[in-house]
Amino acid sequence: DLQILEPLTESRFPIYLVRSKTSNKDFVLKIFPFEDGERSPSFTSEARIQYLNHPNLVKILESKSKEKIKIQGNRLKYSYTMMEYAPHGDFVTLMENTNFHEDQKLMRSYFK
Repeated sequence: DLQILEPLTESRFPIYLVRSKTSNKDFVLKIFPFEDGERSPSFTSEARIQYLNHPNLVKILESKSKEKIKIQGNRLKYSYTMMEYAPHGDFVTLMENTNFHEDQKLMRSYFK
């Protein structure tokens, strides 16, 4: 069971920070609503990379192609991916929000 903690983005494919009630770990859940009764092509594209395993990539831990959820009394079909949570954001955001190019120690921690 997952508990939704907060929305991370409100976009075409909403992304939520969730916590597993069994492991007490945080994850990211990306929702892909069905489009015209069909699974979203964006979900299909994203689910393909689920099996990539590299230390510099956020890992997709689980994907489900057809689930149902009840929101405001309506039952909706959706797909989702559950990913590792990167609490400090992505590398591009780090570079944009810090003086990355001026901090030699920080640069050396990423580029050895």
